[in-house]
Amino acid sequence: MATIQTVQPGAAAPGRLVINANFEAINQELATLSGTPGPAGPAGPQGPAGASGLTGPAGPTGPAGADSTVAGPTGPTGPQGPQGTTGATGPQGPSGADSNVAGPTGPTGPTGPTGPAGADGTSLANASTLAKITEAAGAPLWDGSAWPGGGGGSAPTRAAFVAIESDFMFTTIPGFTQAASASGSSASWYAGASHPGIATLKCSSLANSGYQYSAGGNSIIIGGGEKMTLVFQHLQVRATAFARYGFQNSAAIQTAPATGIYFDITGNGTAITLTGRCRNSGTETATATSCTLTAGTWYTGTIEVASGVTGATFTIYSEAGAQLWREIVTTNLPGGATQTSFQLAAGDTSTAGGIDIAYLDYFRLEIARTLTR
Repeated sequence: MATIQTVQPGAAAPGRLVINANFEAINQELATLSGTPGPAGPAGPQGPAGASGLTGPAGPTGPAGADSTVAGPTGPTGPQGPQGTTGATGPQGPSGADSNVAGPTGPTGPTGPTGPAGADGTSLANASTLAKITEAAGAPLWDGSAWPGGGGGSAPTRAAFVAIESDFMFTTIPGFTQAASASGSSASWYAGASHPGIATLKCSSLANSGYQYSAGGNSIIIGGGEKMTLVFQHLQVRATAFARYGFQNSAAIQTAPATGIYFDITGNGTAITLTGRCRNSGTETATATSCTLTAGTWYTGTIEVASGVTGATFTIYSEAGAQLWREIVTTNLPGGATQTSFQLAAGDTSTAGGIDIAYLDYFRLEIARTLTR
């Protein structure tokens, strides 16, 4: 049973209400007063998780383990296996360094003994005569024979090249002869900045008239290496006008030479034709084709004789230097002891009367082989 007791206040204990309860008795009493207890209610929802506890202190570090990097003992060598097959050849490697590089120059050898002194040429009876035999350049001439009366020193160098050329600044050319046929003539003038010095070859009112420049009647024997270069114009398309330039020795201006290598230029009334010809003692071989020229136009022509006189090349170029025509002849070239010359000739077989046949601007005659003399 529960009792309620009132305690009076005092100095030591203020007034309060004291409840003494016998809870078990109360529960029993409640049970007799109430009906039969109902079934238990459903379980309530789970409450939230409690907070995590504090992390405990770290344990002590254990001892270090054994070092696993220590190598174990080496095992015994096994037997040699069989040799494998040879592999395929690999690709070729790059070339090595140039083995042609010259090595260092070796030391200079000792000086050889001095040879005996040569004879004193100044004491020769003909010394003064020998001293006067000199060329324009000052080198002594020599024909291959022994020096008269002996004497020391070395023989002069043999000539390997000779040339004559002219720009026709004057009507005369040193070393050449100029000749008129049947009152033909030549005059020198100019034709612009690119053509200083022009020789005009003219005919007269007589038949077979004209003009020629010549190196002499029989001054050349063809031996290979001969070359002619000529800058020229042909002015007439008339069939009676002609010109021949090159290696030839015609006695009459209107007659073809018996021996020669030359350009032959003729007209037909409307056009001008240039042909290369090789003649040997009257037997001729002409170029397979001819070159058609335009009247009053500048051309450069070359004739080149091959080494050993095995052929002759005829070439025509324009004023600008473009090759217009080229032919090679390999038969009936003069050679051996056959003599010829070099001539530049033009004329007319009719009685045309004082007309210009050709203009010559420049020529060069050369021999590009070693000459023994």
